[in-house]
Amino acid sequence: MKKNNSMVCLGYIWALVIVLGVGGGLAYGVIHISNQRHLDILGEMSKWGATIWNNTDKTGLDSFQVSDLNEKVNQAKEKPSSTTSSKNAENINYGKTTDLEPTESLAHSVLNDDVLKQLGKALNYNGHSSYTVNNNHSTLTPPKGSAWLQSGVLNAKGQLSESSGILSHAMYGKRVNTETEWQPAGYHQLKINAPEYGNYLWNKGHSIGAAMTSAWSGKNVTFTMPIKATHKGEWNASEYYTENITTQTSWANQAIDGQYGTKGYGQNYFEALVRKEQTTHKNSLIAYSVKPIYSGNNAVPSGNQIQALSSDGDLELNVFIPNVQMGIKINYINGNSKIIN
Repeated sequence: MKKNNSMVCLGYIWALVIVLGVGGGLAYGVIHISNQRHLDILGEMSKWGATIWNNTDKTGLDSFQVSDLNEKVNQAKEKPSSTTSSKNAENINYGKTTDLEPTESLAHSVLNDDVLKQLGKALNYNGHSSYTVNNNHSTLTPPKGSAWLQSGVLNAKGQLSESSGILSHAMYGKRVNTETEWQPAGYHQLKINAPEYGNYLWNKGHSIGAAMTSAWSGKNVTFTMPIKATHKGEWNASEYYTENITTQTSWANQAIDGQYGTKGYGQNYFEALVRKEQTTHKNSLIAYSVKPIYSGNNAVPSGNQIQALSSDGDLELNVFIPNVQMGIKINYINGNSKIIN
């Protein structure tokens, strides 16, 4: 009986060997013939596998729900440096200089691990080339008391810290237009073909916008920095106010989505929401802050985080505007740039 069982088992083993041998031979023959005919069977199988894998990811990078920083960096397949994004720089769609707003991949390009760490979780792409932070919920203290303005502070690298204040209706005034030879860190101007944005890459961008504070701007304000202004005449809204200015792309500074030929939600778009609250809600106070976000020791910010919270509950913002420009590759370490398209 045992001898019969052994014979049966041995038969099964030989049968399996024969099946595997025949199957392997057929597979080899198919691949060999396909290669002779320039058909990449293995490559196609790899593509099918990749497609199946990708289709199981229902969110992906496009939704950019940053719930876990490490997980999102791993999904990117590349650990970003201070000058590259979580996507390979070669895969960024820079668009053209004549485009009206950045592509989504260009907006993503500044979001390396350092920038994401500073912004925190719940970062969501808004579909207009910028992002909401913390589901658009401000972390500012509800405003009360009297209005004031506090400029940022420049460090030795020329990086500007957060500018903040409590805005009032009385602060709003006609924009102060100035020209100055002073240049913020990384300001290396580049002429480009972008008529809606003045045909230049860089603006001297105000952290706290000029129109929001011009009524408080004095003619003989001291330029000793920083300064906390608590009364009319103690603030200067011009470009001379060095600790309220950063090197900002013309799109990031000017875009107001549909006005003046611009498109997308740049800083001007969100400032317009704040200006509307300032001018139409005369008794409302607005806690406001603008924080340039820098990656490492870069001279040029990756973008600005803007927060606002009104005392009447009508306005609340927590957003991030990427410091990017269509058709331009920027070196944020020093502000040098070149036209891609």
